[in-house]
Amino acid sequence: MLLLRVSIGAGVLLNGSLRFPSIFGQWDIPVRLAIDLVLLAGIFSPWMALLAGVLTIVDVATLGSPCAPVAFLTVVNALALGLLGPGAYSLDARIFGRRLLVLPGDDSNVP
Repeated sequence: MLLLRVSIGAGVLLNGSLRFPSIFGQWDIPVRLAIDLVLLAGIFSPWMALLAGVLTIVDVATLGSPCAPVAFLTVVNALALGLLGPGAYSLDARIFGRRLLVLPGDDSNVP
């Protein structure tokens, strides 16, 4: 999970703001660093992954194809992290606790 978070963070930073910093303004790099730090800490993981994916898609839409291969991998990784959730060792798990998924209709006691 940590490697997935690091790859998303690196993709968000490398996609557009470090190559073309004048396009997005002065708040672009601090916002990207904040998203990366929150992702690495594991706070609000599904929402931050969604935000990172959307930001990457906006980068490709505004900057064009120079960052498309890295952007594609970043979006796929963000989607995977968003679907996987926070993980056992994140702050989300510490704050909200781990949850047990009980499927309805599964009354068998098979080990």
